[in-house]
Amino acid sequence: MLLYTDRLARERGWQTVLTPRIEGISFHPDLWIDSGSWSMYVEVESRWRTEGKQWDKWHAAQRGQGFAAIIGRTDAVRDRLIQSCRSSGVSGIAADLETLRLRESGWWRKAWISAYGSVEMFEYLQSLIN
Repeated sequence: MLLYTDRLARERGWQTVLTPRIEGISFHPDLWIDSGSWSMYVEVESRWRTEGKQWDKWHAAQRGQGFAAIIGRTDAVRDRLIQSCRSSGVSGIAADLETLRLRESGWWRKAWISAYGSVEMFEYLQSLIN
């Protein structure tokens, strides 16, 4: 899934780095994508997990870039991952491979804000949805 996500981004002419190293904080994202107008660290997830480790990932993403950027395998998985992020108090943006493979619309599909998130963050994330 990670390689396919990387391929879809590169087919759009974007730069990517698989499993980038982030110094100074405990944040190990799956992918970095630079579209030219935005760049961010992304988590690529095949499924939703009930264990707390996924919440740890969301919190690490928030510490690393201020929000979580998630790509799920399907739209149903994406929606469960969004629910998990919201429950853990993390704002973010999400897409799914099921939709991205069709190449009919923009990259990001949904944005949300946590109870502690700022209006400015939500406006920024919303602006990324085409």
